[in-house]
Amino acid sequence: MTFEELKTAFTTAAILIHFNQEQLTSLKADTLMHALDALIFQLDPEEKMHLITFYSWKFNSTKLNYNIYDKKMLAIVDLLKHYHNLFEELE
Repeated sequence: MTFEELKTAFTTAAILIHFNQEQLTSLKADTLMHALDALIFQLDPEEKMHLITFYSWKFNSTKLNYNIYDKKMLAIVDLLKHYHNLFEELE
């Protein structure tokens, strides 16, 4: 593959899209032993899922002791707190 083909492939692929309140939104939160990640996806008009944003962080020493269910709930709550501005005006 030539440099021009690579440049075109990277600049035309929709990697991240802007949040659209009219589109179906999906949240995904995942926890590991020492960290968690949270993702927000939306469907585009062609029914393909696109990443809107991602959020990850490492647990502090207190949160490392949480059980897995509490860590998963923490991921969901922190995701909604962090991106509350996206969801405030949704019906």
